[in-house]
Amino acid sequence: MLRIPTVDLKAQYETIRGEVLSAISEVLDSQRFILGPKVDQLEREIAALCRTRHAIGCASGSDALILALAARDVRDGAKVITSPFSFFASAGSVVHAGGRPEFCDIDPRSFTLDPAQLASRLSSDVKAVVPVHLFGLCADMDPILDLCASRGIVVIEDAAQAIGASYRGSDGAGPERMAGEMGVSGCFSFFPTKNLGGFGDGGMITTSDDGLADRLRLLRVHGGRRTYHHERKDSLLLRSAGPDRSTSSITTRSVPTGGTPFASISKRRASARASITRCLSTCRNASAAWATREEISPRRSGRHGKFCLCRSTLS
Repeated sequence: MLRIPTVDLKAQYETIRGEVLSAISEVLDSQRFILGPKVDQLEREIAALCRTRHAIGCASGSDALILALAARDVRDGAKVITSPFSFFASAGSVVHAGGRPEFCDIDPRSFTLDPAQLASRLSSDVKAVVPVHLFGLCADMDPILDLCASRGIVVIEDAAQAIGASYRGSDGAGPERMAGEMGVSGCFSFFPTKNLGGFGDGGMITTSDDGLADRLRLLRVHGGRRTYHHERKDSLLLRSAGPDRSTSSITTRSVPTGGTPFASISKRRASARASITRCLSTCRNASAAWATREEISPRRSGRHGKFCLCRSTLS
């Protein structure tokens, strides 16, 4: 049986190998491995992409969630509602920050948090809601934001799988807003298999709240603006969560929205998804395995196109 990997990082790496090695060499030559100008640059570019005033780098997507929750005083068993249909970290980060996760079911059409079910779960002891944007699709944020705003509940977006995704309202006709700009903060992951993956791990928190951004920057480095001067006692609950410079140096080269590996890969994935959807809806052999062009006809051009075994071209 022919097996096709879900993610082929080696094939992707070959297209940007020179840039990656150059970025790693710069970091090794500088010997600055944590924070620094490359992290600053990545933060600026992520903030621009998400249309927020700030982006704060950290060690992972999980740390992004933990820091975002801690910065809003989620502790002492405070209740946080999130989706059960997500990676473990969505609920695990709530526990690590000191809160208590409670699940609200998903809308089966979108696989994201169902606003209709959320309404009945927003009791007075709910501190925050963490909707999860899944598979590049934003949760239906307008009703979630309205429900929470009327009750004084903060909304923290788990956007680990949705960097660059946008939302146009429940009816799809509203103004475009980016994942990470709708809640009080948004949390992203640069785990290698994400759309924008790093070489190692990394995370980012976006916000347009100046005070919250300042607090997040303190919490990620043990509560201190200067080395060995620690201002926040609540940072004792957190491990160091600063991002490493090598991941930031490599990731930075892919962020801007035009003419970059991130933009190119995103467009190719969208095109492949559309082609597969068309084939699944019309092809008589839709249940057949997928195969790469090289595996069926090794002498062809060598491009990584895919097609169904019915020979319908996908890319």
